[in-house]
Amino acid sequence: MKKRVVLALCLLTVVVLGLGPMSHAQQPKVLVVALATLIPEITDLNPAQIFVTYFAALTYPSLIGWDKDGKVVPALAQSWDISPDGLTYTYKLKDGLKWSDGQPITSDDIAFTYKILSEQSAYWYYLWTPILEANNNTVTGYSIKPGAITTPDPATIVIHLPSPSATFFINTAGWMVIPKHYYSGMDLSKQNPDPSTMVGSGPFVPRQLVSGDRLVCDANPNFYGGKPALDQIIFKFYRDSASAEIALQTGEAQYMQDIPPQDAAALAKIPSLTVTAEQNQIKIHIYLNLHPKLADGSVNPVADLRVRKAIAMSLDLDSILKASLGSYYKLANQIQVPNMYYLGKSVTNTSIPSPAYPYDPEAAKKLLDDAGYPAGEDGKRFGLTLVMYLGRWGSAGYTMMQLVQSYLKVVGIDLEVIVLERASARQRIWGAPPPKDWNMALGSISSSPDPDVNPYFLLGSLYGNAGAGGFNAGGYDNPFVNQLILLGQNTTDVDKRVAIYQRISGIAYQDLPLLELYYQTEVIAWNTKFTGFVPGLGQPMHDYWGALKDTSLVQVTIAEVAATTTSAVTTTAVTTTPPGYAMDYTTLLYNTTLAAVLVIVVAIVAYYVGRKRRAAT
Repeated sequence: MKKRVVLALCLLTVVVLGLGPMSHAQQPKVLVVALATLIPEITDLNPAQIFVTYFAALTYPSLIGWDKDGKVVPALAQSWDISPDGLTYTYKLKDGLKWSDGQPITSDDIAFTYKILSEQSAYWYYLWTPILEANNNTVTGYSIKPGAITTPDPATIVIHLPSPSATFFINTAGWMVIPKHYYSGMDLSKQNPDPSTMVGSGPFVPRQLVSGDRLVCDANPNFYGGKPALDQIIFKFYRDSASAEIALQTGEAQYMQDIPPQDAAALAKIPSLTVTAEQNQIKIHIYLNLHPKLADGSVNPVADLRVRKAIAMSLDLDSILKASLGSYYKLANQIQVPNMYYLGKSVTNTSIPSPAYPYDPEAAKKLLDDAGYPAGEDGKRFGLTLVMYLGRWGSAGYTMMQLVQSYLKVVGIDLEVIVLERASARQRIWGAPPPKDWNMALGSISSSPDPDVNPYFLLGSLYGNAGAGGFNAGGYDNPFVNQLILLGQNTTDVDKRVAIYQRISGIAYQDLPLLELYYQTEVIAWNTKFTGFVPGLGQPMHDYWGALKDTSLVQVTIAEVAATTTSAVTTTAVTTTPPGYAMDYTTLLYNTTLAAVLVIVVAIVAYYVGRKRRAAT
């Protein structure tokens, strides 16, 4: 009898051990994406109020999308037509579109999206400006004009404009489409959707948001591009890039973008990682203060065009950027990014040289002499201040400005580099009214996705943009450029509109209100166990998804499921764990049962061995 009991327990142990391989085979395919604090912390996923649109494209694709080079392609819409007079926009939806809960996506959803966001979104209402009218009964003070949107059938939506607007197509067709049956009756100015019940049309839909820690998204089997190969994506938030990179190296996370260029070489040496780069639509530049005097009343040398050109010619930009960023940059020579298109046609002004102002310190010295700033006995001409913060360029930005400081010293300009924390710097650069208390400031712009964006914000003085809070921090004020900006906003002819922006770029090159530095090359890395990523632009309206664009994510998969899921377990930082979140409960049960059985077996064997010894004595 005793022998049979021990034998039975041993057999039970063998059976439990045999469950191991089966439980691992059932583990979900999970991708953990490491995000550093360059992405502002999100506290809710309200489509009307969310300012961080990083996750919008994943959940709510738009009527149109962008390919990896920045050209417009179909998304929810299979086709679109703009009338010759630029007043009528007609979109046809793809067949068989469904929301994640199985409900059909129809033209009513698009009409509802435009209505609710224009009335309740303090951030995004302006996208529909051409078809808005004043309405004191809405949160924004506006609503869509009666008859401006019609839905002749479930697959067709028609928009009627009172006057041409070239930016309307990108602004509206490129914006997220939300489900009417889910958000109808909800006041999005006061209510936030519950992530656990959210309905979407993208490849992944939110299921849990833990502010400051993670966003968990499940695969959408009804995605128009096909059911994703992954079961789940977890966006894990880290306090800085260094922490996120450690998670990537240890396997705690398996994908990261926005990697500081100076870290790329070290990551590329790790066998388990694939490191590559993609050209996004972000441009880095130095604002040049064009006001004749500074806030303290002193003369501002940078207001003189000759001084600005001398500064540009004093800098060997290619050497400065290479020393700061390695090979991860593209030298900038104009206000538009290289992958900016209008309906498929590039707006790049090919007549502008690169570099825009070749390195020539002797010519720079002559310009400074001509401007009335001769060198003193000590070689100095005047001093300047440059304000910056560690933004998307990270510590490489400070290295860059230190090199700028060294080059300017050669021609007699004494540059003081002032590094501030983000909020203080933003207030000092953009928030303070002119005249400013600085001569130069490091800045950047996300150019997505229409050529109007950069000229309007960086060069235009329209609607107070050159005043306090305006993005035109240097105060550039050219009435002719303002006229061109307005003309570009209302010219729908492709060739004519492209020519307008090319001309604006040429004027900016001559007037030099900005010292263009580089177009950002974004470094990305992922665990080699994963395949299917396609680098390049994905949805520039929503912060350049890049290799995480929705069309790419459908095909991303993993060969070694068990290893990845185990690494995902280490990301758990709170006590509440949603179903499927990086935790294999079958494996947990198996491990617990095995431990219990082994303890019982050992105890019984020890009991009988001890009893036998006592009997022998």
